[in-house]
This record gives sequence, C-alpha cells and structure tokens, in this order.
Amino acid sequence: MMQVQAVSHPPTLAPAGKKPTMDERAALFQIEQCYWFYEDFYADHHVHLTHLKLNDFARKLFNHCILLQPLKAQCESMFQDFKAYQSQIPVVGGILLNPAKTKLILVRNWKGTSWSLPRGKVNQGESDVECAKREVFEECGYAPPRARSRPRITLSSP
Repeated sequence: MMQVQAVSHPPTLAPAGKKPTMDERAALFQIEQCYWFYEDFYADHHVHLTHLKLNDFARKLFNHCILLQPLKAQCESMFQDFKAYQSQIPVVGGILLNPAKTKLILVRNWKGTSWSLPRGKVNQGESDVECAKREVFEECGYAPPRARSRPRITLSSP
C-alpha cells in the first residue's frame, strides 16, 4: 500500500514575485499524494463522495487546512508553478509480459479514456528500477520479484 506522509511543518510563504520555495513544492507533492489516496481509497468506494480534479482538491485543502490557509491567496500560482515543475520530472514504467511474451498488461488511465503501461513519476532519491517496481505495484497490485533496467526509451510529443 502506498505510504502517505503528512507535512510536518507549514510551508513557507514566498514573498510576492519570488518563485515558490521547495517547501511549497513539497507541500504540493504531499497534497498530490493525498489526492490520489482520496481518489483510490475513498471516492472510488463511496458513492456519496465526488471525484475531483487535482487543482479542485488542492483548492479545498487550502480553504480547509489551517496550515495552508496563509497560502490560500497564492494557491493558483503555486499550483501552476507545481504543474510546470512536475512536467520536468521523468516518468518510468514497467513492461509486464507473460512467459511466452505474447501478452502484456496495460492499465487504463484515471479518466478511462486510454490505456498505457503502468508508469509514474520518479520520487526524489528513487532509482528508475525502484520507481518502476513501485508503480507496477500501485497500479496493478503485483510486486515484480525481479526487475531490471533496460535501455531508456524516450517518447515525446510535438
């Protein structure tokens, strides 16, 4: 099961015109972890709970959480900076084949509109192999007994 850690201290308030600090980004990474936990373990299993977009979930937390309230006015700009920063983080995944190598496992995206290999963003201090194993387990419930690194394949869109 995914471990979710709470932010142990309030994020720092960045002066106007200054880029968000790592503490602010760390807080947003924690909010994102909380978001996926909410979506996976609460919203999916309780019909009275609504599914939210990440920015709507973050906005609700900024309005509700006492530790985040000093940053409430900056929520939108912090979130935009976070999304731009996050887009630079590498994505790593795993390829799960049957023994005959004639079938592979694909996962459906959260919206249910497309299929892909199990994959996700590399956490700070995590190797590519550790990330791939974690993502396969989180998305498929399967813990690969052995995993090895293969040559990196880079895909990009125009």
